[in-house]
Amino acid sequence: GEYATSRKSFLFSLVCHSGLPPTKMKLKSSEERYAVYHGCDYGPAFGSGHDIYIANWADSRMSSYTNVGASYECPEGQKGNTFLTGKQNFQAMEVEVFRIVKQKKEPTILSQKAFEEGNVILERFPKDIRKAMQLEVKALKNAKEELTELQNEIEKEMNFMNEFTLPENSDIVNLNVRGTLMTVRRSTLRVFKGSGLDKKFNSTEKSTNKNKSSADTKEWTCEQVVHWAKNNPEIPDTVVEAFEQNDVNGMELFALCREDLKEMGIQRPGTLALVTNAIKDLRRKNPNHQVFIDHDPVPFGKIINQLRLKVMCRDNYQPLPLTSLRPADADLLLNTVTHFFPGKSAESIVELPVVESTIERPTSPKKRRGGAADSSKLCICIIEERDGPELELLSPQGSSKKFYAHDQKLDPELKSAL
Repeated sequence: GEYATSRKSFLFSLVCHSGLPPTKMKLKSSEERYAVYHGCDYGPAFGSGHDIYIANWADSRMSSYTNVGASYECPEGQKGNTFLTGKQNFQAMEVEVFRIVKQKKEPTILSQKAFEEGNVILERFPKDIRKAMQLEVKALKNAKEELTELQNEIEKEMNFMNEFTLPENSDIVNLNVRGTLMTVRRSTLRVFKGSGLDKKFNSTEKSTNKNKSSADTKEWTCEQVVHWAKNNPEIPDTVVEAFEQNDVNGMELFALCREDLKEMGIQRPGTLALVTNAIKDLRRKNPNHQVFIDHDPVPFGKIINQLRLKVMCRDNYQPLPLTSLRPADADLLLNTVTHFFPGKSAESIVELPVVESTIERPTSPKKRRGGAADSSKLCICIIEERDGPELELLSPQGSSKKFYAHDQKLDPELKSAL
């Protein structure tokens, strides 16, 4: 393998062991020739350290490691080999690799000035020259189409990169989906207006205006911790003195548990309960607080991916076809989707299946003597649920009629077909 030079490479972390907010780690100017290492025997590797090294069989071995700081800037106050995963060596649960393919052939942009008067100006020339100029006009139109297509591709790439390059003061939401951490933009969660996620994460629920002093809680000094404790009516003066004597800062405050408080001399059970509850309440008010989502992380992750695709692809967005999944996975995903996107709004995330059924009805005696059997083919579309699935029956002639599966007027033969 060999190193590859790059001036624009960078590393980034959305969620890490040390609790940092989304962080970008720039490539050191003196280390540009060590930006990426290309080796066929293992996964992606960055920096000369390596700063991040993904080993072969990374999902089953503890051979991958981090050593940020060799070629990429390590966040201030952090240890380069532990702040991302807690240990230098780690086992990767999943590795995603994206590649941005640039258009190699640049379109030839012809001057339009020579063709401003269209066919009027072409008629002044001999036939052979006019034919050549018509070809030039056609080439110009093709070049314009190629340019438009390139502009659309660049816009898609910019939208894609904006999902991962997080500017300062971004409205980021940290999710804890049954133990799996996910970080998403609030605007991405709200891309489909009126959905359950839109209502849950609307702007009125931002936690930035009620307690502005908690914006940098983990960076509090001991003096700020003491000031908070003094102004909290649930915390007695003895606890305030203990915080001051032990020089407790914001990061340490968040890490304190009952046993730690006992070692600081706080023994009364009631006092311990009050202090731990006050610290938990402070954690909830912290902007880096994780919102718990009580759903399976796999289908919920697919929903997040679809929301990101909507942001990146815009009008070219396509819902996820349920037929591309295994039946059990499709059922689990549909249950999760309908929780956050009830009714027909589920179609914004997944493409609902259409069930076709051919129903043969008995023919009249007159038609039976002619030897022809009359059959009609109906397309059964599941529209939504309301005390049972609502069905829209489309006949070959284009007429339609809506039923409910529990409707007493529904044809018994059709019920049995369903």
